[in-house]
Amino acid sequence: MITQNEKKIIVYFDIDGTLIDSANSIALSQATADAIAELKRRGHLVAVNTGRSYAFIPPEVRALDFDACIAGCGTYISYRGETILNEYFSHADVDRIISAFRAERLDMILEGPEHVYLEAVGFDPLMMADSRHLFHESHSLKTLPQETVRANKISFMVKSGEKDRRIRESLKDLLHFILYPYELREGMPHGFTKASGMDVLERVIGGEVRSYAFGDSVNDLDMLQRANVGIAMGNGQESAKAVSDLVAPPLAENGIARMLKQLKLIEG
Repeated sequence: MITQNEKKIIVYFDIDGTLIDSANSIALSQATADAIAELKRRGHLVAVNTGRSYAFIPPEVRALDFDACIAGCGTYISYRGETILNEYFSHADVDRIISAFRAERLDMILEGPEHVYLEAVGFDPLMMADSRHLFHESHSLKTLPQETVRANKISFMVKSGEKDRRIRESLKDLLHFILYPYELREGMPHGFTKASGMDVLERVIGGEVRSYAFGDSVNDLDMLQRANVGIAMGNGQESAKAVSDLVAPPLAENGIARMLKQLKLIEG
């Protein structure tokens, strides 16, 4: 256990590509769950740090009983059951975002801590059908229009480079965008990132904190650089590996548990 004079240790975990990989049907492993439980038994803090909105965190991840959650790329933070930050778009900003995407005939998802919001009728039927199936499973789906939309971020897929450029240009004063090396885009209010969420959380925790972070993707870069020890997953993108201090074995090979043992944060 940690003594009064020791630094507090906190370990941050991305979800997609790190704890689970839905795209490749890789579920949360028992080895990973056991490793996180052992971190807690040893008195270390554990936190989810995800681009997903809080409403879209899978039940199996919530069941791990994390001490803290940073969701929506730093726009939502909770610590030991208490919400300490929740940055909503204003009603005017929501209206502006919806209008901009409708003008470009692009589908997007507004994501919040309680719900995610989709258009009733989309412009890409296949994408909308996939999204509805995905979010119905999490029981968090709401259909636009809604009288009240409480959202922290947006996500969208775009195949047209020209539409991609125009939509980002039209909203650049409101949002900063994360561009994945494929068609996915995420948009958050300026000043909010996974790293900014770590800053807020660690101020609340107080005292000296030593941080470790596991991630795999372009939206993890600031988190991996902000941590005292950034750890990219072996299955991760090269951009994540390039900014990390260490590279863990892949998710499918119980990389988290193996790296935590190597770091002597849990028993080897």
